[in-house]
Amino acid sequence: MSDKGKDSKMKSVVRTARERGLYAVTAYVEPASGRLVIELHSGVHFSVPVNLIESIRHGSGSQLQEIKISPSGIGIHFPQLDADLLVTGLLEGVFTSLEQRKLRWESNPPKSNDTV
Repeated sequence: MSDKGKDSKMKSVVRTARERGLYAVTAYVEPASGRLVIELHSGVHFSVPVNLIESIRHGSGSQLQEIKISPSGIGIHFPQLDADLLVTGLLEGVFTSLEQRKLRWESNPPKSNDTV
């Protein structure tokens, strides 16, 4: 996909998320429970165990406390870990980046009798 196509797709994701209220207004990691807690514009709160999120699971307490929400509200950035998460991805249960899934697939492709 070209950069122009990727940009168009991302704009569509942002627009859809904003229309549905699926964007973050607050996000923080609860040290006691080890969960990333996100409050959506709709008032709904959801949380995900940090150890399930590949790009931040090895972060220290201080690295997990610095969180920035993108202006659109659909992205969550951990500057000290250089990690980006999509709110919509977390809601869909996607806890790894496409790049990480691709690398895993390439290093350990399914065998012919495996189902995909």
